[in-house]
Order: sequence, then structure tokens, then C-alpha cells
Amino acid sequence: MRSCFQVMFAAMLAAMLISVGSVRAAEPASETPQLPTVSKSDAGDLTYAPQWPEPPNTGAMLMRLGFGTAFVLVLCVGSLWFGKPWLMKLQTKSLAGQTLQIEGSVTLGGRAVLYLVKVGDTQLVAGTDATGLKSLIALPPSFREALDEQLPMEDAPPAITASSFETRLRSASSLQGGSL
Repeated sequence: MRSCFQVMFAAMLAAMLISVGSVRAAEPASETPQLPTVSKSDAGDLTYAPQWPEPPNTGAMLMRLGFGTAFVLVLCVGSLWFGKPWLMKLQTKSLAGQTLQIEGSVTLGGRAVLYLVKVGDTQLVAGTDATGLKSLIALPPSFREALDEQLPMEDAPPAITASSFETRLRSASSLQGGSL
């Protein structure tokens, strides 16, 4: 597959070089610059009549623009094509073994939500609102024990789920005198 792509790339590059050479050959050869003509009138005034250069060949300019654009696009596609294995290795290394799980969430009103997120062995609390992520706090590993100490044992459920997280958070907030 790569050898086919390399052959196509070399053929396009050769075609572009040949076409650019033919465009340059089609342009008129520049003549030696002539000095402006100065003429004397009967009154003795000197007048200057410049010779304007020929306008540029718009067809050649547009062809050069088109081939240049195609060449840059081919270079971009080629670099992405040959860089894809390297980029894929970087992507798989960064995500190796880490999963992101939402353990629970609490809606606080006004499109604000508090999430309990688990990444590997780390628990995070993320606060969001309508404009996006507002705060992200890493919890210590012993957060569950600290939360269990503040709650009476009869109110503590055996496992944290989305609904139990909300109730535990609300009850912990009411014990500390805060409100959600």
C-alpha cells in the first residue's frame, strides 16, 4: 500500500515540475529594457512617455496557483498518512488501562451539576454549570472513611450509587450547616 502511495506521490511531483517548467517556457522572454522616450515639442517643454510593461499572463498565474495548492495539499495528506502509525502509538499509550467512570451526580439547580468521577484509583469531584467545568478536586483515598465518620451508621448505605451519593452528600451538608 505504501509503495503504491509513494509511486503516486512521485508521479504527481514530476507532473507538477514539468507543468511549471512548461508554464515558464510559455511566458514571453523579457526583452532588454528600453529607455523611456523623451520628445521635445515646439515650445521647448520636455515630455515623458513611459512604456508600460505587458500585463502578466493570468492563465499562467492561475495554473501556478492551482498546482501550488495541490502540491501543499498532497504534502499535508502524505505527512498525515505516514505519521498515522506514530500518532496511533501516542494515543494508545496515553489511555493505557485508565477508565473514566461517573460514580454519581447531583443536580444543584440552574443547570449546575456536581459529579463524582473515578479515574483508576483516584476519585474526583467535578463541578459544572451552563458554561462548562468550574472546578475539579481530587479526593484523598480515605474520603469514604471520612464521610462515614460524619454520617450515622444506620444512614450509611453499603455501596455508593448515584442516588446514595446524592443523599449522603445532602446529609453531610446538613450536618455541617450548609445547604445544597
